[in-house]
Amino acid sequence: MNVESEQPVPVAKSASEAPAEEGLSLAARDRPADRYLNRELSWLDFNEHVLAFAERRSLPVLERAKFLASFSDNLDDFFQVRVGSLKMQQEAGIAAGTSGEATREKLEAITARVGELLERRTFVFASEVVPDLADAGIRLSNWDELDDEDRAYLDAMFDEQLFPILTPLAVDPAHPFPYISNLSLNLAVVVRAPGELTKRIARVKVPPLLPRFVVLPDGERFVPLEQLIAETAQGSGADSATRAYRALRERYYGRAAYDFGEPTLDIAAFRLGRAGKFDEAFAILKLNESSSRARRMPPSFAATSI
Repeated sequence: MNVESEQPVPVAKSASEAPAEEGLSLAARDRPADRYLNRELSWLDFNEHVLAFAERRSLPVLERAKFLASFSDNLDDFFQVRVGSLKMQQEAGIAAGTSGEATREKLEAITARVGELLERRTFVFASEVVPDLADAGIRLSNWDELDDEDRAYLDAMFDEQLFPILTPLAVDPAHPFPYISNLSLNLAVVVRAPGELTKRIARVKVPPLLPRFVVLPDGERFVPLEQLIAETAQGSGADSATRAYRALRERYYGRAAYDFGEPTLDIAAFRLGRAGKFDEAFAILKLNESSSRARRMPPSFAATSI
């Protein structure tokens, strides 16, 4: 037996009768602020898992060293791509990205999170990995720990293998600032010519084709290449103070992948053009133009235009 419900049957309302808020699209309605995870912090959480493998004393020490290297490489890419795009947005005056989160707040959160991860990495490397490598017959040595025989060996190696390929570049009002290649290791050297009081700054690039560590004759001790170059420069009477630094340059990717907007692409093209890289600048402008054209097209055409 069919029993009819006493509840009234809902009647569909026309568009004109529907409340105004029901006619709003989903994108226009209010959403909670924590609806989405911060993608930059989520990426750092992923890289934390890589660091966690380096902290496992049960793994072979070389494997843990490789995980530390992977963690650092990932962090370099993160700053070049994600942080670079946020910095460009900030310079362009874009207060918030497509997610609605303020750019400044993102950068502050990234700074705090990365600081914690770097402290963990430093502790793991210095307190666990380095001693375990020494127990395995791989000792990382500093210049101050070497005796006269070791230093004489390294001085001879410097004269034969390093000196011919080192090219100091002056930094002064008479010379433009030298180009610092991406992720290169350099020495900034303050020099004073013999008989002069004026000090000058020079940039010396650590050769990327040579191994990062120099092996001493015993086959167990390894000295960083940049220490050899720096100490040799000091010992040669250059009256120099050296400091290693790394240059991270921004990489430019498509706006859809890394939340670039039109103003930031314009800034990227301007920077490349000012640096004399006109082909790259025109490529960025072309990408910007194609992205703008795609947004004006219907969805069926936009997918085939990019």
